[in-house]
Amino acid sequence: MKKTEALEIAPKVSKVVMEYIEQILTDPQNKGEGTIRFISEKVEGKKEDMCVIAISVPDTGYKTRIDSGITAQQKDYFLEQVLNDLLDCFLEADTLGVGLFYKIRGMMGPNFFGVNAFSASGSSLKIDFGYTSRYLDAVIAEYNQRIECYKKSEEAKMYKGESSLPKIR
Repeated sequence: MKKTEALEIAPKVSKVVMEYIEQILTDPQNKGEGTIRFISEKVEGKKEDMCVIAISVPDTGYKTRIDSGITAQQKDYFLEQVLNDLLDCFLEADTLGVGLFYKIRGMMGPNFFGVNAFSASGSSLKIDFGYTSRYLDAVIAEYNQRIECYKKSEEAKMYKGESSLPKIR
């Protein structure tokens, strides 16, 4: 797969991922935590390893795996699209949100490279990107910077009394 093909497919698949995130976080049966993992694995009928999206929501028993149609080699371009769409869809939403990208490296246990998405009702999703490359590290820095800028602008609005966020007392 060429980069241009991945860039063409990425927005469509990312939109589907955003729809899954919104549905999971707004599902009244889901009161706990779910996971979305972007993994590279062999898919039947494909020559190369593909980026597969594994979704699990234990509260509802929902599990699925989606072949993104993007090869593992071109995965970074897809993950960049997902990070941008997370901000576009959830950063300024009233009842849904996303946190900063963070990394946890375990000596013997699992690693986590991703973000948390959450709802006002208390449900959340750990979105694990699986790894980061140098290319993706630059995208992550921009992602975190956009969140920090948004937080500062909201704090300034609150100070002036212009924020749409509810005031405490």
